[in-house]
Amino acid sequence: MNCVLNPEYDEVSRKLQKKTVIARKPHICGECGAEINPGTRYELYKGVYDGSIFTCKTCLDCVSIRECFFQNGISQFGTLLDDVYEHIVYELAGEVDSRCIIPLTDTAKKRIFAYIQEAWERQ
Repeated sequence: MNCVLNPEYDEVSRKLQKKTVIARKPHICGECGAEINPGTRYELYKGVYDGSIFTCKTCLDCVSIRECFFQNGISQFGTLLDDVYEHIVYELAGEVDSRCIIPLTDTAKKRIFAYIQEAWERQ
């Protein structure tokens, strides 16, 4: 698929724990900054990167984007949307394989379609 990002990382984070949980209190998505409200499912990821332990809470919309576009892992959290935007707009010129869009959540699809639209408008 032409949508998968295969960046060359010096180091990929080492997963200590990754699970989907239900929020008991409000959280902020570490990728898009959206509020994760109590009762909402999100991904809780604990890992080690560059010798430091970290935790990232990610909304399921961003998780769906990560799973489609970063199938070989990521080195850091917090740059997902910027990385995918750059990839779609500048590298793919908006030509994204439909297999990369179908598994996304509805909210994630809207975000990716906006990136595709911007790429087309730039041409």
